[in-house]
Amino acid sequence: MAVKLSLIALVVLVAAVTADGPFCSTCQKMVDDVKAKHNNNFAGVNVDQLLSEMNSECDANFSGFTDSICKKIVKDNDAKLLAALQNGQSSYQVCQTGTLC
Repeated sequence: MAVKLSLIALVVLVAAVTADGPFCSTCQKMVDDVKAKHNNNFAGVNVDQLLSEMNSECDANFSGFTDSICKKIVKDNDAKLLAALQNGQSSYQVCQTGTLC
């Protein structure tokens, strides 16, 4: 029963995340923070470095289950997120790449 409940919660969370819900704006804030830290220059940033920084942003903006989901989404999309940042995409576009918008 607990597994079913967790699965339902995950499906609801993913649906909310992909519908430009509250996670989208939080993701954009997180990306803006990381962009500011690097002065929007990600040429020398590697995937592990970005993962660490985005995990810190997840910790700062979420807690509990949503923090864990945030970190999983970031980890699953870390290379795509870095490529989007290196290509100068907007925060919204980066979050779309990471399935948070």
